[in-house]
Amino acid sequence: MTTNKIIILLSVLIGLIFPTAAAEPTPTGKAIISAYEFQHTSAIFAENRRYMVSLPERYLMTQRQYPSLFVIDADFQFQHVAAVVKNLSRIGKTRHLVPFLP
Repeated sequence: MTTNKIIILLSVLIGLIFPTAAAEPTPTGKAIISAYEFQHTSAIFAENRRYMVSLPERYLMTQRQYPSLFVIDADFQFQHVAAVVKNLSRIGKTRHLVPFLP
């Protein structure tokens, strides 16, 4: 067999054994964390200001009050902080908190 035929045969075999190896991954689940993004009009800054809130699981099903965790200057870290808070509260290492990015 020539080298080209061997390479083609190996490519076909690899494609049959690992059919998704060459395909791009597609997300099949839901997002790891859920957060809500809101805006309000600031009279001081004279512009719309954005803020984000990550609610504890089952927040809307209870009448409990939760302490807030203010994450200052966390545009890029809010998702990480919210995920850590949720994971720690799930395993009982901390209270349920409401991470908040002002």
